[in-house]
Amino acid sequence: MNSLTAEQLQRNSDSRWSWERYRSHRERVTHLILREAARLPCRELCVLGAGNCNDIDLVAILDAGWRLQLIDLDAAALQAGVEQQGLLHDPRLARHGGVDLTGTWDELAALEPSTDVAHVHDLTQRLATARPTYELPTGRLVLSIGLLSQLVEVASLTIGAQHAGFLELVQALRLQHLRLATDLVEPGGTLIATSEIVSTDTAPQIAAASADELPSVVSKLLLEGNFFSGLHPGLIGQTLRTDPGIGPQFAELRVEGPWLWNFAVRTYAVCAFIGHKPDRLSAST
Repeated sequence: MNSLTAEQLQRNSDSRWSWERYRSHRERVTHLILREAARLPCRELCVLGAGNCNDIDLVAILDAGWRLQLIDLDAAALQAGVEQQGLLHDPRLARHGGVDLTGTWDELAALEPSTDVAHVHDLTQRLATARPTYELPTGRLVLSIGLLSQLVEVASLTIGAQHAGFLELVQALRLQHLRLATDLVEPGGTLIATSEIVSTDTAPQIAAASADELPSVVSKLLLEGNFFSGLHPGLIGQTLRTDPGIGPQFAELRVEGPWLWNFAVRTYAVCAFIGHKPDRLSAST
């Protein structure tokens, strides 16, 4: 087990029994899913980074007529999550644990602050087209649930923010995941990608902001440069709209939020990126 895997498994273990704490965040995410699902034929919902499943009301999704494909690096977290919601043996739900969505996880884990810039550059070039060796299910609805921030954080956990290749690695990790998630969306389907923007660690004022006040508070923080590296909503939206591997696949893209997510030791401001693909037949007429 490499260091990045060990870190992720420990985090999942620490947050495993956070069902009640996640309530408002889970309700917001589940509402988004059900709203977008209502405009689609009932098929597969593919969840990337499902983890402990505290972010999603799986029962509500299944009761709406959808089948679930849950994907995560941590197989134990997936099992605990579905068991907590009473779905361990439900045939409408499939778990895919131990999945490296980057296709380069071991190489990323081997990076360190002393790693040569040229080596980091080479890895970022390969990341752009990297895909998992595991054959992933596609979905009419694909959800990336807070996974973008975890992947981008890999740059901080390995080479560190002071490394000359830090920004390039952050951008490559972000792009690779957005391309992968986009490709998993079936024609006529929808992508929902949620991401943290900033936390009370650097912006304690967000915890006291009302739902009406939060957008302006977060906008001010963004102007001040107070946000997680690589997770400025404007930059993520720009990537989704302009990257040649992503933009042409979507007929519509929008950003929703922010809202607050109480994560015990800190609170996050979170937003969602929603993209709709045209149906293949409609796109050809």
